[in-house]
Amino acid sequence: MADELKLKNAQSVYKILCDLFDEKELSYKKFEDDLVVTITMHGNDLPMNFVVKVDEERELIRVLTKLPVVFQDEKRLDGAIATGKINYGLVDGSFDYNFKKGEIIFRLTSSYKGCTVSKDLIYYMMSCACYTVDDYNDKLLALSEGKITVKDFFDNK
Repeated sequence: MADELKLKNAQSVYKILCDLFDEKELSYKKFEDDLVVTITMHGNDLPMNFVVKVDEERELIRVLTKLPVVFQDEKRLDGAIATGKINYGLVDGSFDYNFKKGEIIFRLTSSYKGCTVSKDLIYYMMSCACYTVDDYNDKLLALSEGKITVKDFFDNK
């Protein structure tokens, strides 16, 4: 019975998500069986490819995007310093840095357990994710390519 309730709640949240995207006339792709949508958003520079998942088991809405950034071996420490310092100042979400691969994923989650989810919550999550990723993706790319130093990265912020 508990699993049925979790599924019903997750499907309800997924419908609200899709309804919001439809209302905003956004182009996105549905994967209804997995309660996932993918969407590309365009900011000031690099496109951002988001995966939005309604996690039935954990009762979470998860917004994820892999940044088009790879820090090579000699730049991996720069990536760790930059993402750590960025995360310290973020109000919501985080940049997850894989030191071994030099890759970065932005993640923002919200629990809906025992809550009524509104379009406003999902709009906030997507706006926050887009703004945050757009603010840093080009700078992190420049840092990974050696076009700027860590000092330059933070002096320009």
